[in-house]
Amino acid sequence: MHNPTPNRCCILGSGYSIRDNLWNTNIDKLPIWKKIKNEFTIGTNFTYHWFTPTVLMYADYQFYFSQKESLKNVPLILGKTDGAYLRKGSIGTDDNVVLLKECERKQKLIWKEREIGTHAHYWGKDAWTKGWYSSQLIGLKALNMAIALDCKEIYLLGFDAGGDNSDRTHFYSDTEKGKYVWNNTKHCGVGKDKKGYYKTGNYNKLEELNKYWFEPFEDELKNGVKIYNVSLNSNITTFPKIDYKEFYNNINETYALNQDDIREHIKFKLTGNQI
Repeated sequence: MHNPTPNRCCILGSGYSIRDNLWNTNIDKLPIWKKIKNEFTIGTNFTYHWFTPTVLMYADYQFYFSQKESLKNVPLILGKTDGAYLRKGSIGTDDNVVLLKECERKQKLIWKEREIGTHAHYWGKDAWTKGWYSSQLIGLKALNMAIALDCKEIYLLGFDAGGDNSDRTHFYSDTEKGKYVWNNTKHCGVGKDKKGYYKTGNYNKLEELNKYWFEPFEDELKNGVKIYNVSLNSNITTFPKIDYKEFYNNINETYALNQDDIREHIKFKLTGNQI
């Protein structure tokens, strides 16, 4: 089957740098949305409120259950396989959702002199059969998807793993998005708690985040895949960093893409069925 996916992909995370310091500008009016509207894009989590990506990805079933009604208008959504969808009384998923197999594990890993269990192995382009790396952060899984689709030029937007000088962690930190209640449990990865810890737990373990979770992608860089972190102050150190001026200049030459063809290709690769 012909792959209609272009060479270039923009992955849209939730980090504060999406605002590019434009905190006095309404999120709907940010220039980024117009700049990437004709790109192949992978959105994550709550980003769909402001931009309809080629495909939206998430990992937490509680996120999906809480947002299900508003997600009905997103053309293609990729989530993580979870037993919660099969439980008695579960509300299940709609037809626009495909649940991804979690990555097969390979070997035990020692981290700081302790065994932390069987490592969530990164299988690269073999993820179609071996499973997708990794639900520790949905950005990891989105990056695996872009690489498995043979993208060679990938831009990470909003991959900050921390907060700015005002402790704003997400580009929607000044809204009520990202905060929800499911089964009497409050969920909010935005900002810090009363003890000063980031509510997104991975941000509190930066060495582990870089050396354990992002390290497998170093081999992709060595193999010629260009992965840019569009955030000069990001705490993710695996990839070269650029600012938005350079990013916009790099994507100045746009593709003539058929977004539905790309979605159909992805769904067919995953399920053997067309949209």
